[in-house]
Amino acid sequence: MIMTSKIENQPKKLKAGERILIAAELAFAKDGFERPSLRDITAAADVNLASVSYYYGSRDGLVDAVIIRAAKRWNVARIQQLDRCLSEAGGAPVAVEKIVACVVDPILDEAKESEDGGGYLGSLLGRSMTDPSSRMPDEVGAVYAEVMRRFDEALTRSAPHLERREIFWRLFFGVGAMLRIFTQGDLLNPASGGRSGEPDWEWIRCQLIRFVTGGIEAKSTK
Repeated sequence: MIMTSKIENQPKKLKAGERILIAAELAFAKDGFERPSLRDITAAADVNLASVSYYYGSRDGLVDAVIIRAAKRWNVARIQQLDRCLSEAGGAPVAVEKIVACVVDPILDEAKESEDGGGYLGSLLGRSMTDPSSRMPDEVGAVYAEVMRRFDEALTRSAPHLERREIFWRLFFGVGAMLRIFTQGDLLNPASGGRSGEPDWEWIRCQLIRFVTGGIEAKSTK
């Protein structure tokens, strides 16, 4: 059995559907979307097996719900942080570096706060976008479309030297760099012979933001 312990440190008044989502997110992130059984997940959530069908219809429906839940959480936080930056700028363009921080901070902040150093969170993020066995639910596309629209508007003002398509692609490349941290970051230290060190999350955050900012601010190819 992959996961037998019940969810700990969660409010006891959570409804069964929410407990299932939490347990499923932990299980999928730890062992992939295919390996954990529904029995493992429902045992961890302390609900009966039929609850999955009742709330999510099927295993695929549960996978979709987990991905949608995580995507909404991160993207709501991104827009909230961007809104704060726009408000502080008082109508002036926001520095590209601050806009990039709005993209990466919600993910890295959760990683810093998690008990396992961001392992399960990062794994969920990576698997939801790179695991061949997973697929992106339609509802997630709508969530990301709104985020891309908002960041496109901000970057169009802050990086006016770029064409619209360059903004989208460079932001896309930046998200890819963040995914790399979570999906293959543990390969860097042995590959470099230990020279990359074991940096903390704040150091990684600074390097990632500067890297992505440099790419966005680079000269246009038009």
